[in-house]
Amino acid sequence: MSRLTLPNGDWADFDERLNYAQARRVREANGTLDSEGVFVCALVKAWALRDTEDQPIPFPERKVNGIDLEAIERIPFDTFRLMAMHAASELEGVPDPKDTSGTSTGSQPASPSASRRSSPRPTSSRIIQDGATPISKPPLPM
Repeated sequence: MSRLTLPNGDWADFDERLNYAQARRVREANGTLDSEGVFVCALVKAWALRDTEDQPIPFPERKVNGIDLEAIERIPFDTFRLMAMHAASELEGVPDPKDTSGTSTGSQPASPSASRRSSPRPTSSRIIQDGATPISKPPLPM
């Protein structure tokens, strides 16, 4: 958890890692009009915020994928921008739990055995004498 201290004594706490539901919600909102809001809603854990009329904004019930988007509607825009920048900076460089862009160690080719590395020619290859060329025979008619 990380805490963002805001002007006027306000604060907001954020997750530092995403669970699967949060990551899915953020990916689904990517590129939409509400993507920043969804990002904040997915990560915020608690807050002590006041609206533009200096009235407290209650923190809503939090689900596994975060809070409802409507919960941030009363947050002053300058406060929201600070929250969005903080949330983005907290997760910068944190791997996405569903990202499959890397390679696993099982997909890398195995190194050749010691006998293959030390022999002048691989033992599984056909040996063709110098000057000779392999000739393929056409299939026999039936």
